[in-house]
Amino acid sequence: MRTQTKDADALIGPDHAIPAPEFELTRCRQAWRTRVPEELYPTSWITERTLATLRDCARGGRPFFIQCSYPNPIHPFTPPGKYWSLYFTRTRSGAAVVRRRHRALPSHVRWLHALRDAGQGGEETQALFACTEREAREAIALNYGSISLIDASVGRLLARAHTARPAEDTVVNLHQRSRRFSRRSPAAASRARSTNRGLVRTPFIWKDPATSNASRVRVARAIHRYGPTVLARAGVAAFNGIQGNLIAPAHAGEAETSATSS
Repeated sequence: MRTQTKDADALIGPDHAIPAPEFELTRCRQAWRTRVPEELYPTSWITERTLATLRDCARGGRPFFIQCSYPNPIHPFTPPGKYWSLYFTRTRSGAAVVRRRHRALPSHVRWLHALRDAGQGGEETQALFACTEREAREAIALNYGSISLIDASVGRLLARAHTARPAEDTVVNLHQRSRRFSRRSPAAASRARSTNRGLVRTPFIWKDPATSNASRVRVARAIHRYGPTVLARAGVAAFNGIQGNLIAPAHAGEAETSATSS
């Protein structure tokens, strides 16, 4: 950022944030409306570097493998520009503390709620705390904003990939690495199962011109170590002891199989 703008230090962090008092999360410093513009945001920087690499590879005319990895969405919640308020209207709700009514809360969750009720919830720290329903919805909305920026960035990358090399000669893999739901949203423990299915149903897309039926949707168990599949598709032998199994979509005409991470 400092190489691209002279006022980088005046844009970064919560102390330079754009006021957003309508968000509960900004009051406890779990989110801030960053002054960093979209074009200078880390997601955009990663996209630009990947686009530059694609251009270099296209000029070389040789086979290539590029991995583009985005750190977002992650805590703290700071999607830039229009992505901050993209889903805000869906966060309006009551401010009741999130609790499970159909069964007793675990003891540690009851303890978090008791701390909040006593005014000792620690909402301004990095410690776990019981959040309100509004805070949980805001965290989810801001997460979605960050994801939408990534979606737009991936669209740019795919458009460039198809011009860098013929579509019939390009394999595209999109996936999300599962993370612990720790700081990406304040301890909405009683809602984690329903609002964070991406932790157990990890998206995985394999677009391959060699696949006989590109419209088929294949479902397999979660795959986090798919190195053998990439190597097999490139015709490269895997090393002894590599973790992971082959994923069926990488092999045209083969019967579908489940794949598991080691």
